[in-house]
Amino acid sequence: MDIEIIWRGKWLNIEGFNHANKVTHFIYGALVGGIAICLFSIFNLPAHSIAIVACSLVAVAKEHYDIKVRHLTWSKWDVLAILALPLVALITK
Repeated sequence: MDIEIIWRGKWLNIEGFNHANKVTHFIYGALVGGIAICLFSIFNLPAHSIAIVACSLVAVAKEHYDIKVRHLTWSKWDVLAILALPLVALITK
């Protein structure tokens, strides 16, 4: 089993094992959520909640892109993978 990190268009993608796509979504969700938390905690705003909103927007935009450009179907598991870490951060805050 070879695990590969490849460029798919403008984005890095992990391949080579079951559910590698979901791991990729999880990593991007962690990046978006982490950036949102860092930016908004500077201004004493509810950073964890804003991270959930930011990740939700990214998840819906990504699924819309998949439907319109890549001609794939909507995947609730992709959305959940993107939201997973920010949700855990909000719950354990």
